[in-house]
Amino acid sequence: MMIEKKLIEKIKNDETLKALRKIIGKSDEIYLVGGAIRDYLFNQIPKEYDFISKTPFKTSKIIAEKLGIKSFKTGKDLSVVYRIFFDEGGIDFSPIGDKKLETNLKKRDFTIDSIAVNINDFTIYDPICGIKDAERKVLKIGYKNAFIDDPLRILKGYRLKSSYPELKWDKETKSKAIKLSNKIQSVPNERIKEELKKILTQKRCANVLKEMAKDGILFEIFPCLKELKGLRQSKPHKSDVLGHTFDILKILEENFEFFENTSFFRHNLDDILRLRLAILFHDSGKGKCYFKDSKGIHFYGHSKKSAKIAEEALSSLTFSKSLVKEVSNLCELHLRPMLLFREKHHSISAIRKLIKDSSDNFPFLILLSYLDFISMNRSEEEIIEFNFFCGELFELFKKEGEKIIKPQKLIDGFEAMEILGVNKGKELGEALDSLKNAQIKGSVKTRKDAVNFLIKYRKTNF
Repeated sequence: MMIEKKLIEKIKNDETLKALRKIIGKSDEIYLVGGAIRDYLFNQIPKEYDFISKTPFKTSKIIAEKLGIKSFKTGKDLSVVYRIFFDEGGIDFSPIGDKKLETNLKKRDFTIDSIAVNINDFTIYDPICGIKDAERKVLKIGYKNAFIDDPLRILKGYRLKSSYPELKWDKETKSKAIKLSNKIQSVPNERIKEELKKILTQKRCANVLKEMAKDGILFEIFPCLKELKGLRQSKPHKSDVLGHTFDILKILEENFEFFENTSFFRHNLDDILRLRLAILFHDSGKGKCYFKDSKGIHFYGHSKKSAKIAEEALSSLTFSKSLVKEVSNLCELHLRPMLLFREKHHSISAIRKLIKDSSDNFPFLILLSYLDFISMNRSEEEIIEFNFFCGELFELFKKEGEKIIKPQKLIDGFEAMEILGVNKGKELGEALDSLKNAQIKGSVKTRKDAVNFLIKYRKTNF
């Protein structure tokens, strides 16, 4: 009974729940269910609170009005949810329906999600021993057809494992998940995307993604990654292509706090999602570009192919156009920093061009390239040199990145036409593009430089 007492103590002392009890009083039977209870049981602090109630609309309206914020309705019938957003999380209210509370709980996906607590009298309802399974750290479905009724629950199982790394699968549950994995393809892409986002934005997800690949679940979502499994690579790579991908994900999460503190990302979930997806797809084109000769194994042109594969795969899952573009850009450019590093005398203009091509993605490109580099067999000296090189690139970006990405307009079109002796058209456009490229490279910095550039351009090209 110790675990139950600790659960009630945490619910009583939760400041959010204290505020809600004060607002709604004891006028309704309101039960806390789902994620918040899981978090308490696994010693985490909840950000999301799910409730079931006989009058969810009325209760959510009272709370929203008292807090001076809006509530939103999603779904319909018994699947309706009234949501209130606050801070980094939110509060959801759903109807119990005509059935008894116990029946509602027995039809939930996993046993650790089938626990309810009355937030007024603190009575615990646990009809299928979810607390016992939480204590044993076991992930078990709540009823035998849980995955058949909604195959997305399979993906949610892996998400729960990424949220609570100490969880282990119930043997029968895991067997059913693998057996029914092809049913995931019947789930709307929008729902798959949302569950996948939750996995990819956890601080730790490398082991779970690796497990999903081993069980075949990852390939049901992204079939394009399957051919990377067992695809050999030449040195200095340590692993096959898929293993290399997981190696990078693991290095990232082992150094998560360090990279946060170096301004690469700010624990912004969108940034983390972008980076993780780029890692997942950066070598996805290698299967299509495999070539072997006497010198070893090569993957000529795989960066562009990876960018195309990422674009197609993520677009099909309804990710936003901006995210798809950013991930595709990172995949296409991920080798460029390493190629520049190999040049003994890399030019500043080439680095500036890379900043322009990657735009605001540049810090993530440098981080992706760095992770890619150190995941291979490298000497300590090589790693130190590349680390220093990446630092130089990042400093240039911080100092001049904005000017490089969006060069200042030094001269207007009419004056350019007068200097060049041309009218509007292709010739003017090409000249102005050349001027912009010269600004990006740093050879044109002032209005006088721009005028002289166009005079020289006219003599050379007209």
